[in-house]
Amino acid sequence: MNMKRSYILLGVFALLLFIALPFLASDDSDSQAEPVQASVKTVASSQSEQSKRIQVQTDSRIALKNFLKDSNSAEIRNHNGNCGEVNSKNSFGGYTGFKRFIASPTIVAVEGENMNPEEFQKAWNQVC
Repeated sequence: MNMKRSYILLGVFALLLFIALPFLASDDSDSQAEPVQASVKTVASSQSEQSKRIQVQTDSRIALKNFLKDSNSAEIRNHNGNCGEVNSKNSFGGYTGFKRFIASPTIVAVEGENMNPEEFQKAWNQVC
């Protein structure tokens, strides 16, 4: 049981690192640019950040759908970054009801399915 808990915690840390990396690799080269160039770079940077957020959310959705038993049945709501809620069919063909999820290309955690509730809540508080 301790080994399983270790893997879960390792997965949570990997997820946190995956989310934090784009923010840790910021570039401060804009500070020496001319004012017009600085405003153009600010707009480009803003668009770049928006593209990153869209890419994170897209990667999250793909990872979640690959994890689910019936991805075509998935209803996703309140999806923001790597976090959201999903309702999908189980192996018996019935909908499970909306459950919170944290998903990235490296790990998918669905509340009450592959992580115990206390650990999921800790991860949710840190990531979402």
